[in-house]
Amino acid sequence: MLRQLLTGSPNRHKILIASVVFFSILSLTSFFLYVRRYQIRYCHDGNYDESSGACKRSVINEPEPIVKEIILLRGHKKVGYNEEDQFDKGPNNRYFGSDAKWFLDLHMRQAVPTATSCRKNVAVVVMIHSHVKHFIRRKAIRNSWGNTSTIPFPIGRMQKSSWRVLFILGLSFNATEDQLVRQEAKRHGDMILLDIYEERESTTLKTLLAMYWFFVQCPSTTFYLKCQDDVFINPYSLIRYIIYLTTGKMTRGVYAGQVSPSGLTPRTDHGETLAVLAKEYPDVYIPDYCLGFAYLMSRDVVSTLLQTVEHVQMITTADDIYIGVLAFKANIRPRHYPHLIHTFNLERKVVYKISIRALSERIVEHGIINHKVQLMLLNAVKGRLGRKWKIPRSPQPRAYK
Repeated sequence: MLRQLLTGSPNRHKILIASVVFFSILSLTSFFLYVRRYQIRYCHDGNYDESSGACKRSVINEPEPIVKEIILLRGHKKVGYNEEDQFDKGPNNRYFGSDAKWFLDLHMRQAVPTATSCRKNVAVVVMIHSHVKHFIRRKAIRNSWGNTSTIPFPIGRMQKSSWRVLFILGLSFNATEDQLVRQEAKRHGDMILLDIYEERESTTLKTLLAMYWFFVQCPSTTFYLKCQDDVFINPYSLIRYIIYLTTGKMTRGVYAGQVSPSGLTPRTDHGETLAVLAKEYPDVYIPDYCLGFAYLMSRDVVSTLLQTVEHVQMITTADDIYIGVLAFKANIRPRHYPHLIHTFNLERKVVYKISIRALSERIVEHGIINHKVQLMLLNAVKGRLGRKWKIPRSPQPRAYK
C-alpha cells in the first residue's frame, strides 16, 4: 500500500505528508504530558508552579531551626556538652553546679604543666585571654609589662601588694601548635591550658573557666582583672588603684571597666559580638555590661556571678554580654571608667599622639600588640614616676548612666 501511495497521484502525496505531521505532533504532545505528570508527582501532590514550570522544592525552604540546631550541637559537643542537653529546659546543664573545683577539673588538660595556685600576698590576678596562635603577643607581654619580677615599685606599700599575670587558652585544631603551647607552658609556668577548642562558640565557657580557676586557686586574692592579649596594662596605675580601693575599704561590689552604650539590641548592626541568637537571648534589650577587652572585679562579684550562672541562659558567642546579663540578674551595676581606659583603632593605620601624663594615669590601653610599642609605653610610665613619686588620689569609678 505504501508503494501505491508513493507511485500514485499528487493528492496521495499530500495525504502522506499530512499523516506524518499529525503523528509527529501527537507523539510530542504525549511526551510533554508524560513529563509534566512526572514532575507533578515528583513535587508531591500539586507543589508544582504552573507559571514557571518548575518544582517549588528547594534547599532554602528546609526548616531553618534544624540548621541552627546542628550548628549549636557541633559547638557544644566540642567543648564537652552532651547532645541531649537542652538549654531551653531551664538551668544551663548539670556541669554548672556548686562544686566549682569539680567543674574546673573536668575541663583542665590532664598531664599538662599549668600555673600553680596563688600566694597569700597576691592582691590582684591579671587573667589574659589568649589564643593558641598568639605566641608573639604572649612573648611581648612577658618581656614588657607582664614581667612582674623586673618592674620596680618605689613605694613600700606597693611592694607588699604583689600581682600575678596569667594566660588562659584552649586547644587548637593543629597538633603541632598544641605541642608548642605545652612546651611554652612548661618553660614559663604562667599558663592555664583548658580542654576546650579555641572557637567562637567556646568564648563564654572559657571566660567562666577563668573565673572558676581564680575562685578556686586564689582564695586570698581580692581582685580579678580580665583582659585580652592585645592590651597594655600600666602596672603602676593598676596597683595604685588597688591600694586606693583597699585602703578605702571598697573591696566589695566592684565590676568596673568601659561600659557599653545603653539600649543595645541583640540583633543590631553595632558589631559582630552583638549577633546573639534569639534562642540564647530572647529579651529585647541588652543590659549594661563592661566591654570584654578589660574589666576589674572584686572576689565577691566573681563568686556571685558564678552562682548566678546556674540559673541564666548561656550566650555562647558573646562572653562580655553574658557577664553583663549575669550581673544584671544579680543586681550588680557595672562601673564606668571615663578616663582610665583607652582604645586604639587597629583598623586605621595612623600615628597616634598621646601624652605621657595621660598614659601614666590610665590603667588599660587597648589595641597594643607590637613588642616595641609595649616596651615604649612601659618605659614612658617608668620615666614618669621619678624618685619621689607619690600615689595620687584615684577617682572611684562611677555608675554608668
